[in-house]
Amino acid sequence: MYVLVTAEFAKHHAEDVRKIVKAPCHLVIFDAVADITPADLDLVEVAFLSLDLMGGQDEGGGHPRLRAFSRVASMTPALRWIHTQAAGADREVLQNAMKRGAIVSTSSGASSQAVAHTAIAGMLALARDVPHWVRAQQQKVWSAPHRGHWPRDVDGTQALIVGTGPIGQAIGRITKAMGMKVAGVRRTAEALPEFDEMLDFSQIGKVLPRTDWLFLACPLTAQTHSLVDAAFLEHLPTGAHIVNVARGEVIVEDAVRTALKSEKLAGYYSDVFIGEPLPANSDWWETPRVLMSPHLGASSIGYGPRTVETFLDNLSRYVAGTALRNVVVS
Repeated sequence: MYVLVTAEFAKHHAEDVRKIVKAPCHLVIFDAVADITPADLDLVEVAFLSLDLMGGQDEGGGHPRLRAFSRVASMTPALRWIHTQAAGADREVLQNAMKRGAIVSTSSGASSQAVAHTAIAGMLALARDVPHWVRAQQQKVWSAPHRGHWPRDVDGTQALIVGTGPIGQAIGRITKAMGMKVAGVRRTAEALPEFDEMLDFSQIGKVLPRTDWLFLACPLTAQTHSLVDAAFLEHLPTGAHIVNVARGEVIVEDAVRTALKSEKLAGYYSDVFIGEPLPANSDWWETPRVLMSPHLGASSIGYGPRTVETFLDNLSRYVAGTALRNVVVS
């Protein structure tokens, strides 16, 4: 079996792969920094898009190592399965692999707690007006709000979580423990213990008018692309907040910015944007009531090892001919 992996991954886990695959096992090792095309790509059956490919920026934009790996992965005509460190499969290299008939699996669940904690941090920062604290501290001003401008209590408010996979479920558990009323939206309205109410996408309009906190934690699909548009926002009550840890493309950016400027929305926290990294001339930097982070929601010391564990577990399943975890259904 020929397995395409990065040089960084091979440095730490080559023997783990060989123990699982056993003889004959051939690692096709790609140095994503040097970007030199390795031999035997035509024989590659399995590939792992590992965490070391993410990050960085060059004249071509973000994730230069990922772009290099994507080029090499496109040269694997015998590819049968590719696993990604990410929770989603919307990246072009994965979509192209599926079009070629390859199985794509994800590391869904490996980052769920960290991303959920990031979402809650963003929510609480907006709820308690933490940006005001930071500005006041930077200006060395003791600035407590007048009683008439005290924030609303979080407990008792309505949360709507779009996407009820591992990340959405983790957000549901936390918001429920905080005393919020929690509704979830997924492809089917099957009940889950983390949610007081479950709806499918066709029923989302029923809960929008009473939603105080809209959490976007869904994969990017044809159904969720541009989900939050002007018509969607019209159904939210004035003063609602949005927390986005899904993908930038889930919202229509101009519509959300307009709602923020008109104060239809009280706040927007997002860890994800279209065209990352954001250029200095992006309108987001100057949009009021916005809190941003640079796509760091999954960042935690334990994230990388968990993605490797997921890949190695799936590799064992692949070798044994049993069902893989987290297979993407097109």
